[in-house]
Amino acid sequence: MTSPTHALLVALVAAIAIPGSFPSNAGAIAEVTIVLPQGSLTNDAVTVGPDGLVYATYCFFGQPTRHILRSTPDGVSEVFTSFPTASCTLGMTFDDQGTLYVANLTKDKIQKVFADGSKELYYGDPTLDGPADLEFHPSGNGDLYVVNNGAESISVIHPDQTMEFFYQGPGLTGAHAGTFDDAGNYYVANTDGTVVKFLPDGTLVPFANFNAAYVHCTGTRLFASNLAANQIWELSLADGSATWIAGSGVQGFVAGPADVAQLHSPNGIASDPSGTVLYVSSGFGNGLFRIVLDEAVAAPVQQGAVSGGSARLLGGGPNPFTTSTRLSYELPTASAVQLTVYDVRGRRVRELVAARRAPGIHTVEWDGRDSTGSAVGSGIYWVRLRAGDATDAGRLTRRP
Repeated sequence: MTSPTHALLVALVAAIAIPGSFPSNAGAIAEVTIVLPQGSLTNDAVTVGPDGLVYATYCFFGQPTRHILRSTPDGVSEVFTSFPTASCTLGMTFDDQGTLYVANLTKDKIQKVFADGSKELYYGDPTLDGPADLEFHPSGNGDLYVVNNGAESISVIHPDQTMEFFYQGPGLTGAHAGTFDDAGNYYVANTDGTVVKFLPDGTLVPFANFNAAYVHCTGTRLFASNLAANQIWELSLADGSATWIAGSGVQGFVAGPADVAQLHSPNGIASDPSGTVLYVSSGFGNGLFRIVLDEAVAAPVQQGAVSGGSARLLGGGPNPFTTSTRLSYELPTASAVQLTVYDVRGRRVRELVAARRAPGIHTVEWDGRDSTGSAVGSGIYWVRLRAGDATDAGRLTRRP
């Protein structure tokens, strides 16, 4: 019997559309490594948790296993939680408190998964017809947007667990993945080889002709996996045009520079909090890739880990904080500095510094507000320092 996730994968392969042409000078764009090798029982949605670990679902036809695998960036993995064989869990997203929400495609429900792997029903209703992907609104209002593959609609589940339709109508054809940008625009991938864009008021506008298995926005950059072409692309938020990122187009599990690396049926896609490292599952190969973009350091940035130089975060406080906190950093030489706060889903919250600074120790205050001036919710946030070629990162916790 063919599973729903297999049907989605087959539809994506059948609708193959390879945009643009392969760039001749692409070797320096990204570097691909293999986190989990072929056959590792992870083949669908991917997300990065506030703990820095990578979470990936497995729901493959002909196999009874249904689980979420949890892995370190260097490939030490374990089963985080399991589901009955009749289930098929696809899209995942974390809330600001670090709780995981999972879309169960075959059971028409949304489940919460806690840190210990235990589960609780969050929302279940017949109006959720084949929920395939989900993501919280970037405003932090707690609204959870759900892409319904069966009903070809977008639902919104409010914090009080009431539901309404964000969109029902033409333009959704086998919709299976969705993601927000920082401005509140919502991008949805269809199995007919198109990506549509919903404006904040719910207006649907055509966006791109691209056969995306999954789409993922870091807030300012939109990435898409092309399962059929064995490649990762970036879609311009301005006009939907596609730029190749990684994958030679040959199916396989081969690490290396972006133009020679072989990606096997890239499917689920997510980024680390910095937005410069992508994690991609293999739809038919059952494994996990890591793609370090050209502006990233050579490995995921961990708290207190400095790369490329001696510029560093010195900490600050209070942490945890309730209203505001102060951050200090040290520069050995004059440098162009970026100090940026991200949420647990890797979305840019606030740029605290974007200027050239003299050598020495500098301190900046974050008032707990985002770039629009709105107070952010309680939860975990990441702060990333970039000074010349050096990077450093640390974690902040805001309490209610």
